[in-house]
Amino acid sequence: MTVLLLVNGCKYLYYPLMKTPAEVVIELLGVRPLARSLGVVPATVINWRERGGTVPSKYHVRLIELAEGKLTTGDLVYGR
Repeated sequence: MTVLLLVNGCKYLYYPLMKTPAEVVIELLGVRPLARSLGVVPATVINWRERGGTVPSKYHVRLIELAEGKLTTGDLVYGR
């Protein structure tokens, strides 16, 4: 959701509480089921969230398949 703020006559776009790509993926699929499906240990998925929130691109196609239409490429790059 984008909010338009008006401050001292100037317009600003504000993106409140955006989630990182890793947070979006974890929220949709869960840490353990996600790790199991990707063939990695849960710590790997948790590290995505803890270390900047990016998801390695080598997992993007598989994640989109696992999410069954609930995830876009934009979600994996920019978050929500």
